[in-house]
Amino acid sequence: MARAVENGMVLVQSNAPANPDLTGSHGQSRIVASDGNILKEASFFGEETVIETLAIKPARLKRPLDGLLGDWWQRGVDLMMINRHRQLE
Repeated sequence: MARAVENGMVLVQSNAPANPDLTGSHGQSRIVASDGNILKEASFFGEETVIETLAIKPARLKRPLDGLLGDWWQRGVDLMMINRHRQLE
């Protein structure tokens, strides 16, 4: 949830259900809003599909794209903007 708030975007976490003996996976797939609130969440042990309708809007970067992955992040942002313009046409 902290990553959703930190990056200002929706976060989708997927996981397999937990084993009855509590080994292995721990379940709780979830969809988290950009403000950190959980929109939908699966249980620990059940096999469930988590679905939510999201209102997606263009992202606004809060910090400069720098560091080792700066070019990679910038290319991703550029591709998102290209796809967004195609959807609006």
